[in-house]
Amino acid sequence: MDDLDRPTLGLRVDAEIEAALYEVETSYWEQLREMQWFIHADSVFLGLNNPPQPPPKLPKRVLSIIASYARALFDTAQKYPRDPKLPRKLRQLAKSTSRRVMAVLVRLETAPYNRLEYHGVTLSEMRKTVDEALRQAVQDHLQGLASDAHPQPQEPTTTMNVQSTSQLVSTVGVKAGPAKQLVHATNEEELTAMDAEAKASPSIIQNSKTTGRRDAIDAFISKVAETGRKITRKDIWTVAGYKDSTEFQRYQRHDARTTASATSNFKRVLSMHPGDFIALLEKQTARK
Repeated sequence: MDDLDRPTLGLRVDAEIEAALYEVETSYWEQLREMQWFIHADSVFLGLNNPPQPPPKLPKRVLSIIASYARALFDTAQKYPRDPKLPRKLRQLAKSTSRRVMAVLVRLETAPYNRLEYHGVTLSEMRKTVDEALRQAVQDHLQGLASDAHPQPQEPTTTMNVQSTSQLVSTVGVKAGPAKQLVHATNEEELTAMDAEAKASPSIIQNSKTTGRRDAIDAFISKVAETGRKITRKDIWTVAGYKDSTEFQRYQRHDARTTASATSNFKRVLSMHPGDFIALLEKQTARK
């Protein structure tokens, strides 16, 4: 994006943003290319004894990838400091992101044979999807900032004399269903991370907002599992671009310290199509 469309945060940070944007571009370019197919297959394969079987038409899948692409670019480039001009800057960033995404889509749709048009989606529908995704991105960032400025008061809680979540699990045993739901850990690394968060938190008991976010996370994990791929909470924060669980744990329990950027990132990931999520997870895992 043009330098005028986002703040200058120093050479190192700007370089990191450029690198991150390149990774987003590369990942979604590959996903969109995979969705292209011959728009005139009958004439292209005329005379072949065994023409390839055309793939199913998946217009919703195509639009879902495009929406995720636009949102990922916006969230990656959004590093504005908080100031009174932030709403205007976010709208400017949304416009430049829209131009960037549409330039890529136009390039894909001017290919001589393979196009996304095969799935029955037009450029005008793609543009509408991009603009809606970016409108929601701006709204989510502003709502996140408003939440940071006016955190919800903590509800009265009952103190539990538990030194760590690991000790809680070992005390009640494997058969204690509520304890397992409370911990939500699927491996030792996640459990250790949650131990540290539990010690820093004033209480293990969470309010209704936290329960809503945990339910949404569990629902997403179940949705991906329906495709035959089992994932963990670590996979979610990895795809969101984090190297540890700190921001994820804060988001999950609706901690007042959760940043607007983290809120937006996790909402974006949790709204992804399972196939898109798995593709990004495998790509990030392959880099390690």
